[in-house]
Amino acid sequence: MLPQDLPAIGSAFEMWREEGMLHLRVRDRAVLEARHMFELLRLASALDPSARAPLLVVCGPQVSVQEDAMRVLRRGCKLPGRCMAILTSDLEFRLTTEVFRKAYAPPFPLKAFSMKEDAWRWLRERMQLKALETQQMPCS
Repeated sequence: MLPQDLPAIGSAFEMWREEGMLHLRVRDRAVLEARHMFELLRLASALDPSARAPLLVVCGPQVSVQEDAMRVLRRGCKLPGRCMAILTSDLEFRLTTEVFRKAYAPPFPLKAFSMKEDAWRWLRERMQLKALETQQMPCS
């Protein structure tokens, strides 16, 4: 069994770093509040201080994010180096993600997916684009 297949026990979420990518698993029916978002931002910063590793968020069914948590995420992610793919079978959560993306205009690429392969492909493309941008930057 892989870490991303393990259920989050006793917490609304669990986060780890593997193969240059951050992974976040949100428990089924979790309600993410501002306090959870602050903790997620702290964990992401500790696991990836450069804020360049992409983040794959896997949400179980019936996950919801409170409005104040969305504001914390928008304000807390000042570094545009990270991209975030959300993987969920829950259509309502994918629609909420799209509303968040349009209403809050986060400073990082964000997209929701229902298929794991599509999420991985999108994250790999973002990583490749970031690598190309880094290579093309002129030396000072």
